[in-house]
This record gives sequence, structure tokens and C-alpha cells, in this order.
Amino acid sequence: MKQFYLGIDVSKEAFSVALLGGQQPDRGQFINDLEGYERLAGWLKKRQVKRVHACMEATNRYWEPLALFLHKQGLEVSVVNPKLIKRHSQSIMQRNKTDPQDALTIADYCLKQQPKRWQPPSLAYRELREMVRHVSALKSDRTRALNRKQSGLGNVTVLTAIEAQIEFLNRQSADLEQRIVDHIDQDPDLKQNKELLLSIPGIGNTTAAVFLAEVQDVSRCSQAKQLDAYAGLTPGQRQSGSSVHGRP
Repeated sequence: MKQFYLGIDVSKEAFSVALLGGQQPDRGQFINDLEGYERLAGWLKKRQVKRVHACMEATNRYWEPLALFLHKQGLEVSVVNPKLIKRHSQSIMQRNKTDPQDALTIADYCLKQQPKRWQPPSLAYRELREMVRHVSALKSDRTRALNRKQSGLGNVTVLTAIEAQIEFLNRQSADLEQRIVDHIDQDPDLKQNKELLLSIPGIGNTTAAVFLAEVQDVSRCSQAKQLDAYAGLTPGQRQSGSSVHGRP
């Protein structure tokens, strides 16, 4: 069975695709919604593509629903760091940057580099991540409201409105934090991992929830250094010859 490679460049409203494996690259563009995903499936079927390795960048969250759809369709899916695609584009001397060209570059990267297959996190993990991130957004909104309240405003109507906003955000944060605790305790894997995290001095419910939501399965990292790098805590050296001594 012939192997095809599908590069996908995803944006908020639409996504472009490039298919390698035939005599010539094939291109398409679809709306980034369920109807667009189904149209893509029909597009592949019309071309009698059965064995395909799809690849896309982990940009924002626009890629995730499409990746989940393709995975459920039985396709091999890879989700890669955008820096890898940028460097691949530079390595092949690609000068132009358009959505269709980016999709072709991603397909070429997939063909040549054979990136690791993506495994979607469980629904429980995805729901936890959304709740944890929304709590963070609520707390950021509360901080902005508190700063505005303390900025020297004298209008009683405005101050009353800000205080009501702060009270509302406090209630929402507290309610969602309790829902997060309940959500974790209802899932055996999440609960077990949470208990392990809580056994570490200095780790509480909030940190444990954030860790579980963002790291998901720590066993993916075989060494602590890999987890450090994933969190962006490992500095990189920038030295060359006698003249380049950049800060890590």
C-alpha cells in the first residue's frame, strides 16, 4: 500500500493541506470546523489515499480538533514544534511563506524526518487542562480589576462595579477550583498521580492540578532533564570561537 504524507498548516479560520506521494504534490484548503474536516476526509478518499501520515504544527490550539478527528479516522498523526518546521524551511532554502507553501514544507518535513506519532490525551486530561487554564485566566482578570480599583479612582459607581466584578471572579475561581479537585478525584489515573505529587514537600492541590494538566504523563520523559526542557527551564549555550559569548 502506497504511503502518502499530508502537511497541514492550520489557522483560526481555515487550514491548507499538501499531499505528497503521487506524481505531483496535491493541494487543498478547507474551513477549520467539523464540516471542513469531513471535506478533507472526502478529499483524501477521492484520491484513493488509504495510508497517510499527517503532520501539523503545535500552534495555539487551532490544530487540536483536527488532530483528534484525523486520529479517530485511523490516520497516523504527528504534531511538531513550529521551530522544527521553520528550521526545515531554512534548510531547504525556502524563500516564500504562504499557507499553501507552509503546508508543503510540513509535508516535506514529515516525509524526510518521519516524526513521532502523536497520541491524544484522554478526555479527562483535556477537560482538566481547560479548567486549569480558565482558572488562571480568571485570576489574571481579578488581578487587573484589583489594580484598577487601587489606581486612585474616585467615582463611587465605578468602584462599586469593580468590587462586584472582583466578587464575581472570586466566586467563579473558588467554584472552578473545587470542580477541579472533584474532577481529579473521579479519575483513577489523575487521582493516583495527584497523590504522588502531593507526597512531594511544597506541592499542593493547585500546583498538582497545573502539573497534571500541562505535563499530563510524566513517564514520557525518561530523564529529569527532558522535563526541565519541556518546561522551558533549561538554558541553552551560545558560544562560538573567541568572539561569540551569548547569554544562556
